[in-house]
Amino acid sequence: MMYLWCNVEPTSMGVQIMPRQSISFTPPNDEWLKAQVNSGEFISKSEVVNDLIRKARKIESIQNYLIQAERSGFTQQSQAEILKEIKHKKLTKNPADAKRRTADLGVSLLKSYA
Repeated sequence: MMYLWCNVEPTSMGVQIMPRQSISFTPPNDEWLKAQVNSGEFISKSEVVNDLIRKARKIESIQNYLIQAERSGFTQQSQAEILKEIKHKKLTKNPADAKRRTADLGVSLLKSYA
């Protein structure tokens, strides 16, 4: 009889089999991982690492979105005008239009903090 061991993660569509990896950590990073598990927020170091990767991917996605927004050009509308237009049109039914307006809003907000 042969047994197959694997990690599984619950998903909205059941259970997902996760590939196993072997990675090394510096002693300070290993201690930090242990502390995260000992805090009770996570049940394993793997869960901590997966959470960090999910967060890093989300940050990367936001950064890419902001870069795309910057490349699309700047709007001459004020923040209030953009918000009024969005509320009025409810982000239109055309996805490309909605994406452009949202990108313009993101760039406008970035400009106001620069």
